[in-house]
Amino acid sequence: MLKTVKTASIAGVFATLLMMSTLAEAAMVRYSFDGVIDSGSLFGESYSGFLLFDDASLTYTGAESVTLSDFSMAFLTNTFAISTADFAPTADFSEGVFLGISYAVSSFDPQFALIASSGLGGAFDRPYFSYTTLLGDSGFGTLQFVPEPISMALYTLGLAGMGLFRRYRQLTV
Repeated sequence: MLKTVKTASIAGVFATLLMMSTLAEAAMVRYSFDGVIDSGSLFGESYSGFLLFDDASLTYTGAESVTLSDFSMAFLTNTFAISTADFAPTADFSEGVFLGISYAVSSFDPQFALIASSGLGGAFDRPYFSYTTLLGDSGFGTLQFVPEPISMALYTLGLAGMGLFRRYRQLTV
């Protein structure tokens, strides 16, 4: 009897993980990003961070923006967050395709912004970093976003658990 309860409990845990992974696909999405300034007086300076948003409200039609749930960026030995932005930062989409984010800070020298691509295509239609110093110097930088597969990790964990459960069950029979 104890063996049956233990087996059912293990199966339940891994089935729950498997179901959670499919729910996670239409929920929280996390991207990491980084870049390097390639013009102006801050040439060569780098920046990096992450952002998190809930994509459940996306309709995948037209231009859409989703408010970020979390954001952190390291730049010039400072850390910036949602609270340091001039306005509520958003993840921007066109027809469901991620274009980048809209985020700006004017209370820091240099003032800077992360700007999403327009979605029109072309060689120069990419998200980018822009800055302007109090002395009037300005420049731009590259911006590379990488999705972090939160849901894939849960899915893989659930599948691995189901495989181990099946193997355990075969060994005990």
